[in-house]
Amino acid sequence: MVCKVAQNAVLLNDWIFRLNEEALAVNYTSIDGKQFMNMVLAGVNKLNADKASIDSLNVFPVPDGDTGTNMSLTLNSVARFLGQIPEVEITVSKVAEQMAYGALMGARGNSGVILSQILGGISKVFKEKRKECLERIITEEGAQLRMNRSIQAEGGF
Repeated sequence: MVCKVAQNAVLLNDWIFRLNEEALAVNYTSIDGKQFMNMVLAGVNKLNADKASIDSLNVFPVPDGDTGTNMSLTLNSVARFLGQIPEVEITVSKVAEQMAYGALMGARGNSGVILSQILGGISKVFKEKRKECLERIITEEGAQLRMNRSIQAEGGF
């Protein structure tokens, strides 16, 4: 049993690595809300496509054969909540917020709850970064940066 658990953990790790490799194939320096939403939805689709293989690995948190299904159901809830964002309100922070809320509301099983907590942490980081950026914009430093950019845009100094 221990060998089977270790073997399945290695297979799950390989699946996650391949998913990360595919995501890293795109070289973004920044993303907007629509791009971020499309990335999240691509992850939902990828997990839906591979849920049976994850069910067969199923070593964490309990070996009961439904980890992929529960994670899939959780992410399908995320997709439903993302679909409720009006087009004009699609921002990275709004997508992250809805992603976390959708996962929390639709979490199924232990793996779904764990996944919802991970997505909640991602959302929290985006929220903190947004607050940090807004604070920077309204400070003196932000005013100086805006002035420098306007001078550059006008072809000055």
